[in-house]
Amino acid sequence: MNRNEIGKLIKTLREEVNIEIPELAEKIGLADRGLKDIENGHRAPGKKTLERIALAVGKSYNFFEPEHLLSNKKSIEQKINEVEICRMITLSTGHIERSTRDYLENPDRKELVVYDKTEYGYFIHLDSEYLEEILHIIPRDLLSVIRFALNNNCQWLCLDCGGPLTDQLPTYEW
Repeated sequence: MNRNEIGKLIKTLREEVNIEIPELAEKIGLADRGLKDIENGHRAPGKKTLERIALAVGKSYNFFEPEHLLSNKKSIEQKINEVEICRMITLSTGHIERSTRDYLENPDRKELVVYDKTEYGYFIHLDSEYLEEILHIIPRDLLSVIRFALNNNCQWLCLDCGGPLTDQLPTYEW
């Protein structure tokens, strides 16, 4: 295993037992930064550090030894692969008109799942099956942005006043 793989494994084990970095770092006698560097693959842990980590997360002291890892690798990979990862694109609210902002802020709007991003924008869940049924209700400018996000295989759209503009979509001043 390389240090990136070991780092991911350590992070997975730590999260599995609901231990935050500061708590685990204290248990094994490392600084928070040192443990973060190990988890991010920037630093390779020594054998003693691996033994202390294993014991701190409830594994046997030799958990990270190669023969032990081979038997555990499949179940760990399964747990990592069970995490749902979604793509999100962030674009400027400059790609929608002011009236569309009013549409997104309307509490009676039911056709889209929209979450406020404080006062600076919106998170919009893009359920493509459902979107096909409501295209005629969505403002045309927002529809263009949604299609752009879907064409980029995104499940979420973040519209942010500080987000990037793309020359592939129209822009609006407001």
